[in-house]
Amino acid sequence: MADIDRHIARLKARGYRWPIPWEVVEDMGRREDCRLVSYLCPAKVWTIGWGETEGIVPGMKWTEDQADARFYQQVAIYAKKVEAMLDLPPNANQLGACVSLAYNIGLRRDKPKAGFYWSSVRRLHNAGDFDGAARSFHLFNQARNRQTGVLEVLPGLVSRRAAEAAMYLRPVEGDQYERMPQAVAGESSLAKSPISQSGAITAGAGAVTAATSMADQVSETSGLLGAVKGLLGSVKDVVHQVADAVGIPPGTLLALALIVAGIAIMRHRDRQRREGWA
Repeated sequence: MADIDRHIARLKARGYRWPIPWEVVEDMGRREDCRLVSYLCPAKVWTIGWGETEGIVPGMKWTEDQADARFYQQVAIYAKKVEAMLDLPPNANQLGACVSLAYNIGLRRDKPKAGFYWSSVRRLHNAGDFDGAARSFHLFNQARNRQTGVLEVLPGLVSRRAAEAAMYLRPVEGDQYERMPQAVAGESSLAKSPISQSGAITAGAGAVTAATSMADQVSETSGLLGAVKGLLGSVKDVVHQVADAVGIPPGTLLALALIVAGIAIMRHRDRQRREGWA
């Protein structure tokens, strides 16, 4: 039996009355593992036991009894605090998923824009947008590289967030499952993708700029190049016509187009983030 299996079996045999589903506790335990000598986690935080970080210093040692008891106490504390932060009472699976997330990223009510309290998961859950809340778990998939200091997406965090999101959406016993339609549509058109639509705005503005610039540079000595210039020149003419109609210099018109495109993209991405999209 692998060490982690032995640790999980020992933890289960304690007979603790966990405030969240055992399945969540086991998943948390397997991802945190139980280590009885303090160590630096990938985020350079001193850790011991089942992921305990509070008051941990280098060289600290615990017994198995200490590690298991602290884990149970911390899960109970987190469950109570997370539940108090949720205006809409969570079901057991929602609470378990949120506790697992909070145990990993912290509660941090006193530190704006950090931890579970300020997360989109909590905000969207309280708004009754459970699908959005589930999507928001995936926003917490980065940690700072110990060597470079740069934030990186870690496969372990991606996997953990996926498991938490799935647990959050899982109906509890007694809930009615939605009947699945047997005629499911194919992938949605790329043209309907919000990100693609935003990108098209930028691409269009960039195309106008490029066409205007290239039209001034293409030589007329070649029939093919002359034809290309004719096409690009027509775009340039449109820009000048619009500019003349509104009384704005062509260069200013192009600059405005790019600014509007940039604002549109930023607003769209901001709305996506508020709705829990990565």
